[in-house]
Amino acid sequence: MSFSEDFRRIQREISRLASDMERFLESFEPWVRPVIRGRERSIKEPLVDVYEAEDKYLVIVEIPGVPKDKLILNASEDMLEIRGEVRPVDVKGARLISKEIIHRAYNRTIRLPDKIKPEETKARYQDGILVVELPKAEVPKKVSIKIE
Repeated sequence: MSFSEDFRRIQREISRLASDMERFLESFEPWVRPVIRGRERSIKEPLVDVYEAEDKYLVIVEIPGVPKDKLILNASEDMLEIRGEVRPVDVKGARLISKEIIHRAYNRTIRLPDKIKPEETKARYQDGILVVELPKAEVPKKVSIKIE
């Protein structure tokens, strides 16, 4: 075999391995995607976990750096909207040497699987973690219908 043939064979093998690895990671899609894209996504919008209990939904939101009084929550019959803004800290008498903190506005809308009671929604916020409890709306019970 010539050098170019060997090189093309190795190149094909590397491409095949990359495809196999991508398919393997896709099999773990629900767990891998947040890890791979979590940092990128958290810059643009807060990361959210949604839980379902028998009578309510719990939404846990990671929003570091947003003061409680700068958070805005709106709930409708099947959605929760979260808005907030991370503002720069005013440091006087010092010059900036390195900047990694991104000052940004958050806006995240979460659609819930069922209707809720927005007027009974409760929220608490501590140490950059927002916990929102959204009571489920009453589901009409099954009713027997008499045939006349």
